Amino acid sequence: QSLGSLSSLLSEIERLASTREVDSNLLSKAQKQVLLDSFTVKRFHRNFKERENARELAFVQLEVIPYNQKYAEMARLYSDFESLQTSYEELRKNTQIPAFDFSIQTIEQFESGVLLSRLEKDASGQYPSKVPVKMLFSLDAESKLPPPSFSVFNRLVNLEYRLRMLLQIKHEVLLRAKARLTAKNTQWASRDAKLNLFLTRDFGAVHEEIKKIKASEHEDLKYYEEDLDEEGEENEEDEENEENEENEENEENEGNEVDEENGENGENGENGENGGNGGNGEDENGEDENGEDENGEDENEKD
Repeated sequence: QSLGSLSSLLSEIERLASTREVDSNLLSKAQKQVLLDSFTVKRFHRNFKERENARELAFVQLEVIPYNQKYAEMARLYSDFESLQTSYEELRKNTQIPAFDFSIQTIEQFESGVLLSRLEKDASGQYPSKVPVKMLFSLDAESKLPPPSFSVFNRLVNLEYRLRMLLQIKHEVLLRAKARLTAKNTQWASRDAKLNLFLTRDFGAVHEEIKKIKASEHEDLKYYEEDLDEEGEENEEDEENEENEENEENEENEGNEVDEENGENGENGENGENGGNGGNGEDENGEDENGEDENGEDENEKD
C-alpha cells in the first residue's frame, strides 16, 4: 500500500514535468497519501522491531541464558570429572591392598570362621598358617572376592594385634627364662671349671700343704705337751717348797714359845743357856731353812 501511493506520487510528478500543468489538489492528495503511508510503515516497522526485540529478549531469557547456565554447569562438571578421573587413575595405580598377613587363628576366631570359605586348602586338607589380605579382599571389580570393608578389616587387625601381643609376651617371658638359664649355666660352668682346675692342679698342692701343716702341728703339740709336763713338775716342786716353808715357820714359832716359857720360869743358867743354845740352834736351822727358801725362790725364778 505504501509503495502504491508512492508510485502514484511519482506518476503525478512525471506528468507535471511532461505537461507542465500543475494540479495542486491532486499533488497535495498524493503527497498526503505518501506521508500517511510512510507513517503507517514506520509504525508497523516500530511495532515489528518491538515484537522482534521482545521475542529476542524472551528467547535470550528462556533459551540462551538457561542454555548458557547448563553449558557452564556441564563444563564445570566436566572439568571436575576430568580432575576426578585423573585422581582416580593415579589412585588406582598407587592404591593397592596392603601386603599384610593374618594368622589362621585370627581368621578362625573372626565371627566363628566366616571368612574361611574364601580360603583354599592345600593338598593335605589344611588351611595355610598365614593368610594374605589379597586372599580375603580384592580391588578388581571382576574378581569374585569382595572389596575391602573398613569395619571388617579394622576388626581383623585388632584381633591379630591382640594375638600377636599375647605371643610377644610369651616370647619375652621365654627370652627372660632363657637368659636366666644361660646365666645359671654360665655360673655353673665357671664353677665347674674352677672345681676341675682345683681338682686337677691345686688339690695336690693343697693336700701336700695340709700334710705339712699336720706334721708341724704334731710337732708343736709334742713340744706343747713337753712344756706342760715341765710346768707340772715345776708346780709340784713349788708346792713342796711351800709346804717345807710352812713347816719351818711352824717349827720357828714352836721354838720361840719354848724360849718364852723358859725365861718366865727362872730355870737355872745352864738350862737357860741350853735353852738359848737350843734357841740359837733353831735359829740357825731357821736360817738354813731360809737359805733353802732362797734356793727355792731361785729355782722358781729359773723355772
